[in-house]
Amino acid sequence: MNRDLLNDLKVLLVKEGADLVGFCSLEEITEINEKGYNLGVSIAVALNPIVIKNIKSGVTIEYYNECKKIDNKLEELSKVASNYLKSEGYETDYWGSTDDRVDSATYTTPLPHKTIAVKSGLGWIGKCSLLVTEKYGSAVRLITVLSNARCENIANAQSKTLCYNCRACVENCPGNAIEGVNWTKGVTREEILNFHKCREAARRIAKERIGIERTYCGRCIAVCPFTLRYVDKFEE
Repeated sequence: MNRDLLNDLKVLLVKEGADLVGFCSLEEITEINEKGYNLGVSIAVALNPIVIKNIKSGVTIEYYNECKKIDNKLEELSKVASNYLKSEGYETDYWGSTDDRVDSATYTTPLPHKTIAVKSGLGWIGKCSLLVTEKYGSAVRLITVLSNARCENIANAQSKTLCYNCRACVENCPGNAIEGVNWTKGVTREEILNFHKCREAARRIAKERIGIERTYCGRCIAVCPFTLRYVDKFEE
């Protein structure tokens, strides 16, 4: 698969509403590579900065609706990518956030969207265990498309955390779920985040504030300095 084809796909996705697009090789991910998938396509859409600004004091119905809207947009974009790759003779697989492959007890998947995003150079894993990007902070949502397209010319990104000594998300987590550990290759989610504390607090707060008992909080997103920079630029 040549780079021109990937560049054309990126241009197409951005034209259709993607804010960030990246590509990575899946050769290191044995479980996925053995199924014939060689290429990962990471697609990100940024959340509305005004909506993000307003969740500093707690989740809002506007945030809930915004996440749903962006998720629908991401599904559309995944179809655009899939159709394009299929038109070029490649097979694809949609890897959605509500896919059957997500373990309902631990909310883990064999291939997290953020793993593909990091390998694709879109950002790094923050102390809050979310993807953080330089342009939008963690105010993005992601989707992944897999393909059997060969990608010999793709060099996966060697991303490093830019969180350093920042503890904004740690100190503002209503569930005290963030351990304050900087991510490096090999660090597990459990070392970074107590998922059960996060989920319990988020569901409790969402029920209290918007009447929906779902895992929606967003405080760590809103207080991230990279997110704040994105919000501030929008307001200028």
